[in-house]
Amino acid sequence: MRPLTFLIGIVMGSTGSLAFVLLLVWVVFLLLPANVQRFETEQSYLLQAIAVFTAFCAASSVSFYGDLRNRSWRYLAHAATLGMLAVAVWLYWPS
Repeated sequence: MRPLTFLIGIVMGSTGSLAFVLLLVWVVFLLLPANVQRFETEQSYLLQAIAVFTAFCAASSVSFYGDLRNRSWRYLAHAATLGMLAVAVWLYWPS
């Protein structure tokens, strides 16, 4: 396995974990109807984070597969992964 494939695998696992945990947090918010007013302002940010990291995981998964199998479209998938990294940094970099 090449070093780039290994690094993309780390990114894929990390973003997949983040997306899954954020989804579980959202489920917990849904199961707490008594505190719905308390968490109402956070739901839109949470759903945005779930969408961003799910898309990031999907892009890095396609990139990982393309690099692992040495497909001709892997460079496009790498660009999509870098694009999702740029989106995540742009959204969550402290102001």
